[in-house]
Amino acid sequence: MVEWHRHSIKQWGPEFGTLDTLSILPTKAFRPTRAYLQDHGLKAVIPYGSLGLGVNTNSISQGSGLPSTARASFEIIRWRFASEAALISPSPAIWR
Repeated sequence: MVEWHRHSIKQWGPEFGTLDTLSILPTKAFRPTRAYLQDHGLKAVIPYGSLGLGVNTNSISQGSGLPSTARASFEIIRWRFASEAALISPSPAIWR
C-alpha cells in the first residue's frame, strides 16, 4: 500500500505550513483454503487477516506564520494487523 497526503496547518488565522505524509506499507494477507472451510462447515463466511510493516515519512514546510528557518522532517515505523470476514452467497455453484 502506498499513500500520500497533504494537510494545511492553520490555526485561527496564520498559516504555519503544510504537512506531507508518504506511507509505504507492504501487506501480506492470509486466509484458509476452501477445502479447510468445507471440512469445518463454513460455507458462507471466509475469515482472513493481514499483516503489514512499513514506514511513514513526514515533512513540514514553512508557512507565513513561522520563521524562515522552520523546517522539519521525521519518519515513523508502522505496523498493521487487520482481521475481517467476507460473506459470500450460499449458492452451491461456488463450491463446485
